[in-house]
Amino acid sequence: MFYVPVEEGFYAFYSKFSEEGYGERDIFRLEIFSDEHPRKFLVRGIISQKELGHKIDSTFIITILKAIKHDTVTVIQPDLATGEYEVDLIKGDYEMIIEGEGFEPKSEFVSLVYDQKESKISLPKN
Repeated sequence: MFYVPVEEGFYAFYSKFSEEGYGERDIFRLEIFSDEHPRKFLVRGIISQKELGHKIDSTFIITILKAIKHDTVTVIQPDLATGEYEVDLIKGDYEMIIEGEGFEPKSEFVSLVYDQKESKISLPKN
């Protein structure tokens, strides 16, 4: 077995025998997460216009805050036609606040951890 870190130690290559492999030893690429190279997640959701009772307009925003300090990470706007939104976030705990004219603000807690299986996270409809 060999292990070779590359790209400032954020990635590495290693060889391993695998029954499902192509030869005796196959080469695999491994991504190494750290504070300098945090794991990224794509968080997606939908604001349900049906439950809302009217169309989403330009007043709708989603504010993403760090859960403990309440520092603003980013503010995004959903797609006005579909209500869909997505945002890239790194590991951490977040509060997502959905606001818009004629809509009572809704808050949702999201926790993203290094060992989470999926890097694409779909939130339930709001």
